[in-house]
Amino acid sequence: MFESAYGAAALGAIFGGPAVAFGFLLVAGRRLGALAGGVATLGALVSAAGALWAAGMFLRSGEVLATPVFLWLAPAGGGITFGLQAGGLGLWMAVLVGLVAFFVHLYSLGYMKGDPRQAVYFQHLSFFTAAMQGLVLSGNLLQFYVFWELVGLASFLLIGFDVHRPAARRAAMKAFLVTRFGDIGLFIALWIVYVHVGSFRFDDLFRAVETGALSPPLLTALSLLLFLGAMGKSGQFPLHVWLPDAMEGPTPVSALIHAATMVAAGVYLVAVMEPVFSASPVAQAVVAGVGAWTALYAAVVAVAQTDMKRVLAYSTVSQLGFMMHALGVGSVYAALFHLSTHAFFKALLFLGAGAVYHAAGTYDLTRLGGLGRKMPFTTAAFAVGALALVGLPPLSGFFSKERILAASWTAGSGGAGILLGTTLITALYVGRLLTLAFFSPARTPTPAPLPPLPATMAIAVAALALFAAFAGGLESERFGAFARMIGEPPPSEAPAFFAALSTALGLFGLLLGATWVRRRLAAIGRTEAAADGASFGGFSRAVRAGFGVDALIVRGIGGGAMAVGRALAAVDRGLFEGIVALVVAVVRGLGFFASRLADGRVQRYNLIAVLILLFFLVVWAVSG
Repeated sequence: MFESAYGAAALGAIFGGPAVAFGFLLVAGRRLGALAGGVATLGALVSAAGALWAAGMFLRSGEVLATPVFLWLAPAGGGITFGLQAGGLGLWMAVLVGLVAFFVHLYSLGYMKGDPRQAVYFQHLSFFTAAMQGLVLSGNLLQFYVFWELVGLASFLLIGFDVHRPAARRAAMKAFLVTRFGDIGLFIALWIVYVHVGSFRFDDLFRAVETGALSPPLLTALSLLLFLGAMGKSGQFPLHVWLPDAMEGPTPVSALIHAATMVAAGVYLVAVMEPVFSASPVAQAVVAGVGAWTALYAAVVAVAQTDMKRVLAYSTVSQLGFMMHALGVGSVYAALFHLSTHAFFKALLFLGAGAVYHAAGTYDLTRLGGLGRKMPFTTAAFAVGALALVGLPPLSGFFSKERILAASWTAGSGGAGILLGTTLITALYVGRLLTLAFFSPARTPTPAPLPPLPATMAIAVAALALFAAFAGGLESERFGAFARMIGEPPPSEAPAFFAALSTALGLFGLLLGATWVRRRLAAIGRTEAAADGASFGGFSRAVRAGFGVDALIVRGIGGGAMAVGRALAAVDRGLFEGIVALVVAVVRGLGFFASRLADGRVQRYNLIAVLILLFFLVVWAVSG
């Protein structure tokens, strides 16, 4: 194991940069005021630089990097240590998280300017970044689980940041409850691992799988429980319902959650546990099937949304379905490649949406329009991200999506056809979004000229646009570091017609979406109702509501949580409060009896003393 001082220092910088920034802001953030953003951004920059440094060392040596460990817990049978450790996969994720987090911090400097609670915001943002970096640098499952839950806590704080808005508070609670439901599976999986393996270390678990120490039914159960945890964090159907509502948080938070932190955690969990999943064909089939269905379902629901951020949120759910399908058919390479490109173009899209809000004051597609001429820079950057989402060449999304299609085709999965259909629907809602927001006449008055974009926001958007355009070069021979870090060769090439068909479907979907919107607007008029109708007509309400799945899941999980709460409250009232009341009654009775005895009569005291003496004499006589 590569445990040099340089390796330990690099890992320490990855985690320590945002962790130290969080600690400093926790103590002195309110007194710093506007300087709090600079402290948090510096911590994110240190984390990104440390990740790049560590990745370079790994590429030179090919060995795992680790910090010294210390004993954390000492249960019977062995000790559990805490320390930072990462191979190529973990370091690649650290690079991805570090870069996106830095750009989100930089963007937030302008976005949050003047907000009276910006110190609290940057404190939570640093906490979020540190928790995610700790997760990808964990060397054992228990430490992984601790950071997994910290990521959930950070998302709760950031989604509900606008505490004065009931919708934000509800969205934070919804995210917390739904993801906790998935986390039950991960917690049970940890218990199974420790009982049957005797260790939480990844290496020990993988060795047990390789040697056959775990039976096939147990491996299948373990894999499905791990996947349940991943479903919650990565928004797989039906546990996706928290992701669209997470849009209630500040837009930079949405970018971080949807690009490289919380939703990426579930994909990373399945990827790092590939030896476990590959030993269970049933689990792999479930992962592939759920992923393909999630991709298709979320794309359909996105078509009818009228809020720009909700369109992007459902697109995230859909793209996560692509990644999970790739993992299900056995290609960690394709899944992580798409996760990487998606991180850049989805962060770009959310930050571009934030720029639109900064200028127009709304995300409502029924009110936007005509922004193409008024915001040329934002329009161009947003278009790059949108076309990368569709998967058009030569943008990054084209290359990573083709890898997933190739992996699905090579595995003989029927999911390739579903994903091609999803590509068409994705292009349809992207064409609709671009036309309604940027390339159709304005439907409501907007300020003229629009306020300029702050420099920090513009720099972050421009940088992410470059990554979204050119990140497809990660797998070229010149930049072949990606395959070496993932530790897996690229999947076999799909037939050439796949790329041509995918591109043709994308172009056709864009044209269809744009034409559809323009005809609806021309037929009904440039009104809010017209923009709302540019989806599925009378069917749009059911589609926009996700066909009722959201309400069903909320009632199931929320109702179940309420039922458990009521049952526990009844036990508390009937048992514990009853015991307390009994103790109080007994003590009160003894006090009353003692107060009656202590009446100052010496004769009564002497009588009690004689009776006690006689009692002990009888006991002594009987006992001999």
